[in-house]
Amino acid sequence: MSKERNAWYGMIYRCTKPFESEEKDIKRMSYIRRGITVSEEFKDFDVFLEHVGKAPTSKHTLDRIDNDRGYERGNLRWVTSKENSSNRHNTKYYEYRGSMLSTDDIIPLLKCPIRTFESRLRRGWALEDAMSEGKSQTRKINDIISFDGKEMTISQWAKYLEISLPTLFDRVHKLGWSVEKALTTPLRSKS
Repeated sequence: MSKERNAWYGMIYRCTKPFESEEKDIKRMSYIRRGITVSEEFKDFDVFLEHVGKAPTSKHTLDRIDNDRGYERGNLRWVTSKENSSNRHNTKYYEYRGSMLSTDDIIPLLKCPIRTFESRLRRGWALEDAMSEGKSQTRKINDIISFDGKEMTISQWAKYLEISLPTLFDRVHKLGWSVEKALTTPLRSKS
């Protein structure tokens, strides 16, 4: 089967064939729930091929330009797998030095493993700190921390919250807690 016919069949199968079982067809069900359909004209392979043309290489795949629209005229193109992964509806983007970069674009810039980078972001690290190879975030006592509509230094937050500066500093720098967790977690009572 040709690359183009295989892509056409996959498009038809995802959007029109009856389901066998929920477990087996979970990805296809997401297409149906989101209203992704194949236009009537593209159910004819020759019309489909005339519109999209032959794939430039064997590595190109069929892609919908706008993931919220179906397989229809003006919404299809051939792309590489990297371009395809950047066009998914769940792709994460990061603002880095004035540009919006997908995770695939960020990976070559990382100086740490991707899992470390993602973990650091979940803990509230700044993007460039999360990308670094160092083990701790490079924030200082006088850096401004924004939380709950207020901006203060770590030492000002410590006074405001009546938490010792070393405790708050350790939460943010040594333990790698997110700003929210560091500022809202109550101190343990001494028993």
